[in-house]
Amino acid sequence: MTSRADGTRYLSGWPARDLRELAASLGLRGLGGRRKAELVERVVERTIGYRLASSAVRQR
Repeated sequence: MTSRADGTRYLSGWPARDLRELAASLGLRGLGGRRKAELVERVVERTIGYRLASSAVRQR
């Protein structure tokens, strides 16, 4: 993955529960009541810039 759009497309298919677990493993807190789209946005924001910055996304 080399862009935010790639990361968003990839993570959009994940269940919200898995997204919350991934977010927690990345150190993101306070996302328990967030919508799935917000979870995806925060994880992408944390892991992807112009290119993939973390292997955590692949650890599904």
